[in-house]
Amino acid sequence: MAFLNKLGEKISSGASAVSDSAKKMAETNKLNARINSDLAEVNKKYIEIGRAVKLRLMEGITDSEVIRLAGEIDALLAEVAQLNEQVNVLKGVKKCGNCGAMINADVMFCPSCGSKQEVKAQPEQAAPSEAAEVTVQETPKAIQPETVQSEAAPEAIQPENIQSEAEPEAAPASAEAVSEPEQPAVQPVIEEQPAPAFVFCTECGHKEAAGTKFCSECGNKLD
Repeated sequence: MAFLNKLGEKISSGASAVSDSAKKMAETNKLNARINSDLAEVNKKYIEIGRAVKLRLMEGITDSEVIRLAGEIDALLAEVAQLNEQVNVLKGVKKCGNCGAMINADVMFCPSCGSKQEVKAQPEQAAPSEAAEVTVQETPKAIQPETVQSEAAPEAIQPENIQSEAEPEAAPASAEAVSEPEQPAVQPVIEEQPAPAFVFCTECGHKEAAGTKFCSECGNKLD
């Protein structure tokens, strides 16, 4: 009986130890999570400090390391701007200088605010040089029929010498015409017309997408 009591006490103490260990581990995980969250917030604050210094306090900065990092930031931003410009050229769009909307590169007026746009002239393609020499290969002379000695061809077989096999007589056409069955009358189907996807400018007649506020050709306000 005493043995069983001691065994029960050991099991109870072991379960209590496991429970305490699990509680400590859970509490440790919570603390580590808070530490990581605080460190992430510290990094955000560092970034905010750097942005504030770069945008507002660079004129008074004399530290060479800060000046170097600021110069690298400017170079990267300039490269990003050039890459965005190349992307816009490939897409055939540009940014309106008045409202900032992305519009087609060849429009005369912004469809969003109606401001006049500058359209860049397309570079002309160089015409081919007139002095370019065209090399023409000489074609071989035609062979005259009389210069070709052909072998003796066999005599042509006259059509009357060919005895064709007896062809079967064509079946006489039936005197009675086969009447086709009458087709039922097709009822016309009336489809509902969808809403117009385009509108036309009342001033110049240019076609614009539905919902456009200003004509991209003449700048007229669309109703």
